[in-house]
Amino acid sequence: MKMRICLVFFFSLIFNSPLWACEPTRIMPLGDSLTAGGYNINGVWHIDGGYRLPLWKTLTNNKYQIDFVGSLAHGNFADAEHEGRSGWRIEQLDEIVENVLLTYSPDVVLLIIGTNDLVQNFDISSADQRFEALLRKILDVVPRAHIFAASTITTNNAIFNARVQNYNLAVKNIVLRLKKTQNTLHWVDMYTESKITPTVADLTDGVHPTPQGYEKMAAVWSKEILKLFKRRHFRCKI
Repeated sequence: MKMRICLVFFFSLIFNSPLWACEPTRIMPLGDSLTAGGYNINGVWHIDGGYRLPLWKTLTNNKYQIDFVGSLAHGNFADAEHEGRSGWRIEQLDEIVENVLLTYSPDVVLLIIGTNDLVQNFDISSADQRFEALLRKILDVVPRAHIFAASTITTNNAIFNARVQNYNLAVKNIVLRLKKTQNTLHWVDMYTESKITPTVADLTDGVHPTPQGYEKMAAVWSKEILKLFKRRHFRCKI
């Protein structure tokens, strides 16, 4: 009996020791101001946690050990790092992506990019090609990471929204095609996913969501991420 108590105490001590603490899954939120968390209220530009804060709360409340990574930090919470570059287009993100991926070695990448190309009317006919080049680079640099590639969200401008719809369809086809040989690639529908995607009513300036709109983005991300986490049966690093 004493031996059993000693063994229980021993293993409890070992597995609760910092030496046995699990390593968190490193998640890189990657994109533009939709990743940074930017929004405009009464002409004042804010950048805070965006979708990252409610997503962090959802994943940690589900007992998953995660660590957001990136060279920037915005948001009033401890784990506010990200790689969301406000105003950037696809090719600008492409220029830095290899360096930041090698620096932070994410296990999961959350990619949403393209809004600025469409709003700025920047070579729209080849936007999907630039997206595919960026996505292929990410897959090459971190081949073991799980990449969640998302369509971009709605706008309140009919011309912009037509571009968004065409771009999202092209991006979806690219992701689904590459997914056939890349089992770490996942498609995320941030535009028409049930009733939880941001609507025009959730926008502050026609492009950027309100805090409530960002909560909807977080719900879409978490729905897809939790599918992977639950399938893999892990709480720590994948």
